[in-house]
Amino acid sequence: MVAEAPPCDESRFFYYTDVGDHDSLFIETMDAIFGDRYPDLFRGKKRETGEIRVRKQEFLELFSREGFYLIDAVDRPITKGENNLKVVAAGVSELAEKIGDLVSEKTKIVLIKASVYAIKGDLESRGVRGIINEEMIPFPGSGQQKEFRKRIHHLLTNADRKSI
Repeated sequence: MVAEAPPCDESRFFYYTDVGDHDSLFIETMDAIFGDRYPDLFRGKKRETGEIRVRKQEFLELFSREGFYLIDAVDRPITKGENNLKVVAAGVSELAEKIGDLVSEKTKIVLIKASVYAIKGDLESRGVRGIINEEMIPFPGSGQQKEFRKRIHHLLTNADRKSI
């Protein structure tokens, strides 16, 4: 999975286990991938975000064991006032190289957020293969959580999970 950039508040990084709030990328990703296996946490009347956060290390280990990995298109936070698309596009060569170093021919790649999806063609022209989303997947914030979960779940349900 390729997201846009690390958060401006670096304490909220996806892989950090001591994040108490504003971690929608982690929560929604785990829900989209593992929600059906853990309906008591994700599918109840009230989603148990506190319990999910307490079990973050467990979910990150499961995420890894199942063959998932999340990177950022840009290695630094994008600050307010910067044009996200221009920042991401400026780093497309480095991102293509990073992806090439991480993946195999069978790896499925999911681009998250409009600015990252916008460079899909540029990545492919630089030899990146395996991008499976044919439409933009929104970042799971500002009311886009449900759409994010739906699109990620759909992609992964229809992909050969053994080769992810």
